[in-house]
Amino acid sequence: MTADVWLPIPPDEIDGLPEGLDYRFWNGEETFPADPADCAFYVVPT
Repeated sequence: MTADVWLPIPPDEIDGLPEGLDYRFWNGEETFPADPADCAFYVVPT
């Protein structure tokens, strides 16, 4: 199992993200960036 973190903005636009996690960009579109079962944390947009 991976430790995916889904972010509302592309991870390459965020400085200082901790290593060891797989960051995925998801803007709420129908197509998920990866398997939702592997999502450990989802950051909701503000």
